[in-house]
Amino acid sequence: MKSREKHYFDYVDRNCRQLEGKTIAMTGATGGIGRGLARLLSHLGCRLILLARSEERGIRLKKSLEAEFGASVVLIHFDYLDLSSGKKAVEAMDEAPFALVNIGGIYHQKEEFIDGIEKTFRVNLLAPVNLIKLFHEKFPLSSVIQVSSLVASCKDGLRPESLISKESFVSYLASAKGKNRRYTLSKRLAMRALLAMEEEGLPLSFAHPGVTTSDLFSPRNKAYPKWFYALVPPLMRIVFMDPEKASLSVALALSREIEPGKWVGPRGFLHAWGYPKIYPYEKSIGNEKDNALLLRRITEINGR
Repeated sequence: MKSREKHYFDYVDRNCRQLEGKTIAMTGATGGIGRGLARLLSHLGCRLILLARSEERGIRLKKSLEAEFGASVVLIHFDYLDLSSGKKAVEAMDEAPFALVNIGGIYHQKEEFIDGIEKTFRVNLLAPVNLIKLFHEKFPLSSVIQVSSLVASCKDGLRPESLISKESFVSYLASAKGKNRRYTLSKRLAMRALLAMEEEGLPLSFAHPGVTTSDLFSPRNKAYPKWFYALVPPLMRIVFMDPEKASLSVALALSREIEPGKWVGPRGFLHAWGYPKIYPYEKSIGNEKDNALLLRRITEINGR
């Protein structure tokens, strides 16, 4: 264990011991923040259910956690681009987890449409809402932690006429241009849809990890020129938090009952770095009626 990591493990020992022995399901565990959280939870003696797209990376992480912590780890296949895998993943869970943590997602991507829906919206919006809805239907008492960048103040421009039908909503999504716009919009709409589910009884919390470099900045994404991946991620590792520290906000959200209207994120400048703190939303995230319509449209697109 690196010396700086000891501070993170000490933090969860002081603040998150109530998670000891709990079963936690996770998406995105093979990415940077996910790996950091998986190590912290394994240290606490949690049983982990890792929903992973890459079997190879999942097995590698499972072996690492077992070797370092003696962790109990179950691997289940899950692919954000395959909606049927969400149903199979939930069906494969053999017990009610204490919580599901949704970390996975994609960052700035080149525009790519799959069955009429841009890929960013499929991965960051449609698939997570589908998975969480299925999870809540099977395990209504289990909590959900949505890990998201802090985009509550993003203007989504979603008008009631865009929610009249599935077709009008698909057209609205297609109108989003630019990598950053699609990313922030997908995250904000996911928050709004999940808030609608919270109104229906979903035990929900939001966690913002702060600014960090994770696998979202991998050259595999091919969203930017090669020089970007050679220059920007190394600089971010120097200036901002490492993924392990960023995962502390998620661990705190897991270990606390966060009141509706509040979220967990770093206490530092602009919430970019620092140890976690609980904050109120700075602005409302849509309204109850439109959020419910949004959830209905997403459910229709997902074929449910």
